[in-house]
Amino acid sequence: MKIINCFGDSLTFGARDQYGLSYPSYLQHILDRKKFKLDNKNIIIKNSGINGNTSSDLLRRLSNEFFFNNDNFLLIILIGSNDAAKKIPNNIYENNLNSIIKLSKNFYENVLICEIPFMNGIGLPTYHNKSNNYIKSYNSIISKISKIYNIDKIKFDQNLSKYIIDTVHYNNKGYQLIAKNIFEFIKSKYI
Repeated sequence: MKIINCFGDSLTFGARDQYGLSYPSYLQHILDRKKFKLDNKNIIIKNSGINGNTSSDLLRRLSNEFFFNNDNFLLIILIGSNDAAKKIPNNIYENNLNSIIKLSKNFYENVLICEIPFMNGIGLPTYHNKSNNYIKSYNSIISKISKIYNIDKIKFDQNLSKYIIDTVHYNNKGYQLIAKNIFEFIKSKYI
């Protein structure tokens, strides 16, 4: 067995998916349907998303949730929407992300970091417009850190914004698109 752990906030948890699923659930469906294996081993997707988490929360969770396991294959990190909503300064976000990546590399063979999708939608409140400025800065930090640590980075399909239902979260089609983007990355990188 190979473990892929999806680590993040409500976008990983699957908040607002009308079927109670998430991008990790949809990713597992894709892998199972296609009978996709890594090194002839089945892949298990773990959803470690918690609603409301910030990069500081993820850093605190690391010591409790990570353990060495020879089956740990890939850690997928999607974090920053709540940092942006709370206006966490760039240096705090960057320090947290640096520590998360450093520690993660001790437990996972591979790390993939996702750019944060921009907030969008009809009637977007002013505070979310300001949050997008933070997200833009955070995505620059993500690019920088991915180069420093030589880890992979993914940017989601631009059509993702069509599936936003509350300025931040997605319906099932949005989470399916995230899963598809990640699957395509995994397929191209590891096969």
